[in-house]
Amino acid sequence: MSSSKTNVIMYLYETNLMIEYM
Repeated sequence: MSSSKTNVIMYLYETNLMIEYM
């Protein structure tokens, strides 16, 4: 489960960076 949550957090983090970059 921990791995799953981390994966989701990383995905959201990357999306946030892309949105800020745009």
